[in-house]
Amino acid sequence: MFPRTFRNGRRAAAFTLVELLVVIGIIAVLIAILLPVLGKARAQSRKTVCLSNLRQLGQMTHLYAAENKGWLPTRSNGAPWPPQVLHWTGAQDQRPLFERYLTGYTVERSSPVLYCPGNEGLIHSYERAWNNGLGGMYLIGYAYFAGYPYPQFWTSAIKRPRRASEKGNIPLFGDMAEDKTISHPNTRWLYISHAKGANSSGVESSGLVPEGVHCVTLDGSAHWYAYNPDPQQSQMEVCIKVPGASDPGFFWGKPAQ
Repeated sequence: MFPRTFRNGRRAAAFTLVELLVVIGIIAVLIAILLPVLGKARAQSRKTVCLSNLRQLGQMTHLYAAENKGWLPTRSNGAPWPPQVLHWTGAQDQRPLFERYLTGYTVERSSPVLYCPGNEGLIHSYERAWNNGLGGMYLIGYAYFAGYPYPQFWTSAIKRPRRASEKGNIPLFGDMAEDKTISHPNTRWLYISHAKGANSSGVESSGLVPEGVHCVTLDGSAHWYAYNPDPQQSQMEVCIKVPGASDPGFFWGKPAQ
């Protein structure tokens, strides 16, 4: 028979181990509960920054229009595809436009305002796109609808805006979202900033569908447009499609009729 003190010590050690396992279990449960909450909070934070970026871009376009007889910034017909390539090297280099109207931007370095934080770490993100543009192009992370130069590619019943005085709910800039369902069935969506089920801070090409897109409109306000696979229910619509292409094309936030 063990001495009383030794038996009590073993019992105390056993209780301590049980208590430790209980604490570990509680912590694990709390982590399991908190992780989804923290993920949602992070996603909401990115959306808040995205809306702020778009409002600034909307202000920039109006500052430009105020000094150019009401005309919004545009691109020539030599502008490359896709619509997020807003400026490029050569005679049509538009970087000085941003340098004048966008705080913190220089012709040598871009600004985070031009990139949705939901695309962090992707090829079209702030840190990578500026110094690794394609063929001398300087990429931005948002689509610019007002200056899209190919009217034959435009599919929305609401035409792309050209002047600051046009209908107030027409989008100027917005999150990139392209549906490649038919030609790329395994990747489906491209340039997703706010996707359902995304495990990272953005998805460049994925089978995931977007929750929706943010757009800033002509009246300067920024809005969330929810996606629905039913075109009649969706707040997003195709606005740019290459003639004859099988894929649906690029989306914007559907303007109110």
